[in-house]
Amino acid sequence: MNCKVTIHLLLTFLVISAASISSNGNVKAVENGEGYRLAVYLSPPVIPADGKSYRCIYVQIQDSEGRPVILRTDLLVTLTSSNLDVGTVNNKLIIPAGDTFSTAIFNTTHKPGVTTITASAPGFKAGMATLRTVNPYSNTSTPIGLRIHITPRIFPAIKGLSGVISVQLLSSDNTPLTAYSDINVIITTTNTTVIRLPESITIKSGASYGSATFKITGRIGRAIITAQAQGYKPDNATVLVVKCGGEPTELALALNPKNLPPDNTYHKSLIIYLLDRNGEPTIAKKDIRIYLTTSNNKVAETEKYTVIMKGKYYTITRIRTKLETGTTVITASAQNLKTATVNLKVKGFKPSRLKVYTAPPLILADGRRKNIISIQIQDKNGLPIASWRDIIVYLSSSSINIGSVPSSIKIDKGESQATVYFTSTSNPGVTTITAQAQGLEAASATLQTTVLPLNLTIEAPPTAKMNDIVKATIKATSRGQPIQNVTIIWMISGGQIINRDDSTDKNGEATVTFKQIGKRAIITVEAIKNGYRTTLTSKRIETVTAGAIGVKRTLEINLLGFKIPLLTLLVIITAAISVLVAIYSYAKIKTS
Repeated sequence: MNCKVTIHLLLTFLVISAASISSNGNVKAVENGEGYRLAVYLSPPVIPADGKSYRCIYVQIQDSEGRPVILRTDLLVTLTSSNLDVGTVNNKLIIPAGDTFSTAIFNTTHKPGVTTITASAPGFKAGMATLRTVNPYSNTSTPIGLRIHITPRIFPAIKGLSGVISVQLLSSDNTPLTAYSDINVIITTTNTTVIRLPESITIKSGASYGSATFKITGRIGRAIITAQAQGYKPDNATVLVVKCGGEPTELALALNPKNLPPDNTYHKSLIIYLLDRNGEPTIAKKDIRIYLTTSNNKVAETEKYTVIMKGKYYTITRIRTKLETGTTVITASAQNLKTATVNLKVKGFKPSRLKVYTAPPLILADGRRKNIISIQIQDKNGLPIASWRDIIVYLSSSSINIGSVPSSIKIDKGESQATVYFTSTSNPGVTTITAQAQGLEAASATLQTTVLPLNLTIEAPPTAKMNDIVKATIKATSRGQPIQNVTIIWMISGGQIINRDDSTDKNGEATVTFKQIGKRAIITVEAIKNGYRTTLTSKRIETVTAGAIGVKRTLEINLLGFKIPLLTLLVIITAAISVLVAIYSYAKIKTS
């Protein structure tokens, strides 16, 4: 290679190197999503396939180590469900700026199965979790059917008399079931000349049966009544209307419905009516007081007495079932009338235990209230089950220094779960949430709170003259992002504060102006914000005399469009001369 060319290239390289050395380096800003991921939590992860909607999806922004992350802007997340036969999700979810997570609703169908919930957003690693829906009647023997009850079954032909018709949801072994949603039952009859019926009866969500009244027309005859509802086995019963009997001689008892759930609830289900000596229905010639007893008070109890009023055929009174299953014999007696008995069966699938879910399991210790605890009622197999009754669940947190929960929450009749809020403190740590309810196995789950790092930088001159007005700026950042609304506590030794900002602005900055009055000023800053680690930093400003203060200036030369400090250029020229001398010496030796 030509020696002159080599020297020219070397000089060019050295100039460019000098320009690079003297320039300031830029730090690349971390964009939203870079190195972050979306985590999906399901709380509870198993829910009934009952056609209802459940707010059970939690999506959290996390770093690569699973710690929660706050963004400065709203994040739009897309949600999908892999199996639409099982259920659907609202496909858009927004995690608001300043929050680490948000929740979404899952809409179940009546088809049990498994689906994968996926959360995605541009620039973020997608997250997913598996949700399972189960048959709400998974413990029952099939098929699930309707059972129609009519009381009394036999009526005197007196126009205007009313009776009670009920339709109950039962398994094939006659176990009462809870309706997870309203069931509309169509009622029809083969003979409208003897009876007037409602067109339909609704079994309300949370109940096992629905009831209505009907009227007798006064004509003698027989009618077959049918109850039908889509998806359920139909049932029918017969009503007989006969000539009114003579003097009452005996009592008769009937239950409507015959089987009741163990729900600790009053049921207006016991019917007492009058018969003559031929077994024909008849009416009371005077008020008749009826005394009632039950053989097993642990299963159910009745009113002590009731009255059949003069001119009436029957009366209806209440039964209160307990939380125990079993059979009890109810006895009705009255003066000068034959005693009657009926067997009441109290049976049903009882909740066995509670289950506590926390999602997300790691949240910020920011002093805010968040609905992140789910309490679910489960059967002995760990599957969700609807409650026969309102259930009061008592809650506690093992460490109130970390966070607290309400003392109790109610799970409504017919529901299998409820969501409760957790209020964190500013202290990070772990606490255990415990749930207890009468007759159910208690449960607990742990919840952890954490704080984000908070980095502080003080920008201020290194020196100042006595009585100078000095301005200092604190900048608060976390993971490279400026943090707004950080409380700043200024402490200045050797300085008199004139003006100060007590919190950071949108750029994460706060400023103080003070008068330098000591040999040195020491600026100490304490930064406090819920959800972030409390941080302390300081900086010293020395006091100097007027002659000692000067601004150091560096002479620069513009070379090939680059500003190069003179000292740097001299060093490079010296190095270049040394290289040229070496090249020249080598070339001379080689040619000699």
